[in-house]
Amino acid sequence: MPQKRFDEAWHKVGVFGHKCLALAYIGRPSFQEHIAARRDRWDRVGRPAHLQATAGKLAGRQFVLDHGYRVPERIAVLDHISGLDALQVYGPRFVVKPIDGYSAKNVFAMHDGINLFDGLALSRADIIAAVGPETTSRFIVEELIQDFTGRRAAPLDYKFYCFGNDVPLVQVVERNSTSDLHQNRIWYLTEAFERIGMTVRLHIRDARGKPPLPPHYPAMLAMARDLSCRLNGFVRVDMYDTPTGPVFGEFTPFPGAGRGYAPRANAMLGRHWKGIEGC
Repeated sequence: MPQKRFDEAWHKVGVFGHKCLALAYIGRPSFQEHIAARRDRWDRVGRPAHLQATAGKLAGRQFVLDHGYRVPERIAVLDHISGLDALQVYGPRFVVKPIDGYSAKNVFAMHDGINLFDGLALSRADIIAAVGPETTSRFIVEELIQDFTGRRAAPLDYKFYCFGNDVPLVQVVERNSTSDLHQNRIWYLTEAFERIGMTVRLHIRDARGKPPLPPHYPAMLAMARDLSCRLNGFVRVDMYDTPTGPVFGEFTPFPGAGRGYAPRANAMLGRHWKGIEGC
């Protein structure tokens, strides 16, 4: 179907209709529908054994370590944010983040007492107050990765949409704030590190130009593919590049909860999904 007719059909049915795109216009489920089906299936019968490594940051770290890849150094695991020590105990560079968090919510990237996401000096009490004492989340404290660029900022986050060996989309995030998301820059690329040529998320503007090409990009791509193949399912593999090579970040089995993808990207990602779990 020509792109103009495709877009007209989508908007006629309604961009928030959630069910309309794939079966009516491309003959197969969209990415959104696959992710929704996965969430429903996992809620009903549980996460498959071969995808247990996607169940939180600790499980993902161990899986990656077991297969010989680098992860950030773990400093502490906290059953509650109130267990946070005085910040100087953790050294000059560290990250505090919830074990089951997402979208950098309640993440603090600390460098010499400054939160790199907002430039503010934070104390232990400040972090606990920002998270809120009512939280039930467990937290991990780990090293703050030094980006390959050497910049004094949170490292660039490279996110590989992996259907086994098939990597149709790479997202790069320059995260400058967790409160004002407009300060962040986001790029969507092909595996060849070229601009994807389509809108991927409806409410996220693709930044101009291209992000820096990591010096270890081939190794990052190979690592992402290998981990997805070992999991035998679709997963977004998030990682960083450092002066000495790639470091794993986390697995994301439900990127954006499958929602908010533009029609063409939603259909494209849906076409790459194979079998029940994506590869």
